[in-house]
Amino acid sequence: MTAGTAEDPKATTTYRVLKAVVIILGILIVLAFSALVVGVAVKVSGRHGGTHPPAPAPQTDATLPLGAKITSTQRLGNRLIIVFHDADGDGVEIVDIDTARPIGVIAPRGASK
Repeated sequence: MTAGTAEDPKATTTYRVLKAVVIILGILIVLAFSALVVGVAVKVSGRHGGTHPPAPAPQTDATLPLGAKITSTQRLGNRLIIVFHDADGDGVEIVDIDTARPIGVIAPRGASK
């Protein structure tokens, strides 16, 4: 304090603002710590908020010719397009993704399929 100032430092605006900031930051620290404790408790208990693992994909009945190698695949809507190459040449098989059933096959000429 200087000799000419008789003002109480606790009555200044700066002091009150800083005191409010400290209180707010203290509350935020308590909330963050509480969230941390809850997160650890949920992780330790093994519960994951009621989520279930995804359903397994359906088995497909699609069969490629013996010895065929898949050269590319592409998804178009709910269809899976499989391009393959075998001894007779290139072919295409189209499979419904929802039911895993073959929709059609475009086989090379002379293929037994």
